[in-house]
Amino acid sequence: MLHRFNEPDIKSQSNIAPADAAKLWMQHMQPFAGRATLVSPAITNGAPPAMGTGWLDQFLAECGRLGCTVDAVAAHIYASAKDTAYWKKCITDLGTRYEKPVLITEFNGQGSVEEQQAFLEEMIPFLDGLESVSHYAWFMTAVGNLVNEDGGLTALGETYVST
Repeated sequence: MLHRFNEPDIKSQSNIAPADAAKLWMQHMQPFAGRATLVSPAITNGAPPAMGTGWLDQFLAECGRLGCTVDAVAAHIYASAKDTAYWKKCITDLGTRYEKPVLITEFNGQGSVEEQQAFLEEMIPFLDGLESVSHYAWFMTAVGNLVNEDGGLTALGETYVST
């Protein structure tokens, strides 16, 4: 059986209980401890206790009991492009809460292209300047998002690479 750790806190994704995920971690990920950076399952910004940081807290507590190595934490964040204060607080809190490098492996400020461009112009310098964030990536380079059908950049793609 294939086990995925992508968005384990969402029923429509991997939907794994934190304790089960920790056991799978020991089996599939722990053998790489010390040889690779082990990044937590990518949680969402869903509401605790079942989602988001609530899920990750439970996972890390179980990992503490089992002896898992977790070197960094990963998160996916989707919210309004207009609410940069929410984004900044959410991302800053991840670094403060877990005291580990943070990887924002999917993020998408939702709104019009113009709102998303303004969002990126504010958030990219913020992410680049936040010591706790080691990596970040916009969700999808799909046609119509960051790239055109010919592979060229959309207006949003231009903003993403030039900011």
